[in-house]
Amino acid sequence: PLLLFYPNNISDDVVNNIDHNSLFAERSKLLKTSLSEALTQFYPFAGEFEYNVSISCNDQGAAFVEARVNCPMLQVFDKPDLGMLKQLHPNAIESVAGTGHLLLVQANFFECGGMAIVVNISHKLIDAYTLCKFINSWSAISLSSVSTDQVVPPVEFGAAASLFPPLDFLNSPQPSI
Repeated sequence: PLLLFYPNNISDDVVNNIDHNSLFAERSKLLKTSLSEALTQFYPFAGEFEYNVSISCNDQGAAFVEARVNCPMLQVFDKPDLGMLKQLHPNAIESVAGTGHLLLVQANFFECGGMAIVVNISHKLIDAYTLCKFINSWSAISLSSVSTDQVVPPVEFGAAASLFPPLDFLNSPQPSI
């Protein structure tokens, strides 16, 4: 899983006078909309495993969970607690087994207005390079929804395969015994 923290960039005076429900709803809607758009570029992530060996690109979508955290974000940083950090993550094993979603996202909204986003996806499906491309694309789409001067970078899936071409194990000659 990847845990991304986004502190609140609004002053404390303004945060205390903001309706947190509407702020969280607005941010959640933006995250869901931009995630669904990003999944059109990374369409296998919206599928499901078939017999644990292949992916069915059936547009099932991702599991998106929202959570409210009843403490300020600084408390997580001041006194890191593994139990608390685990609560910020979607339960990967149960969720993937129970729902079949390949991509799990949990948006945690702190009472201070900060946010932590957890992205959980199987390493069977994604490597670090592709995860970085996915996060960059999703964030660019989110930013372009807010401001029009952002450009969504194109997705290039062939970079790693050109450096490390796949081996043909099935048609390779058998070693002599």
